[in-house]
Amino acid sequence: MAHQYYLDINLYDDYNNDPNQYKLKFPNLERGDIIRFTEKRLKNEGVTIWNGYKVVPLDRHLDEHGTIPREFSIGKEFAAEHWANYLDHKRIVYLDDSLYHQIEIFYKNDYPVVYGNLAIHNEQYIMEIYTNIGKQVPLEDVRRFLIDEKPEVLVANDNLLMCYYKRHKITITI
Repeated sequence: MAHQYYLDINLYDDYNNDPNQYKLKFPNLERGDIIRFTEKRLKNEGVTIWNGYKVVPLDRHLDEHGTIPREFSIGKEFAAEHWANYLDHKRIVYLDDSLYHQIEIFYKNDYPVVYGNLAIHNEQYIMEIYTNIGKQVPLEDVRRFLIDEKPEVLVANDNLLMCYYKRHKITITI
């Protein structure tokens, strides 16, 4: 699990000009830890992530309130629940690239749900992939989509993972 540290917003510029100050202030700081520049807990306000050298802001391309940047993918380095207690709005993350190849997919019932299995840090996750493209999608097309597009993953409050990729209208629930 990540750790969370608080720092006064007035120190932001000073610390970013000399990132070594973060390690001096927080000696146990590790890659993937949260540094929050406000004690408010409103939709990821003031949240940054330590990448081992400096703080990185949340990615705002997918959600205006910020998501985990791609460089902090879950799998080899981080567990799916790594940021569970520290982000307050849509913990959207990415899987390590190799995990997309490891997802075992199958049909249990008829269209439109494709199921899958995936292990992350010795935890088994069941996937449900919903397709809205008007016909049953061949499993190889779903596999190719996962591997080629590497869709983002939303870690929900109940520790489920969901991927969204609107162009293909496929939703994946792990």
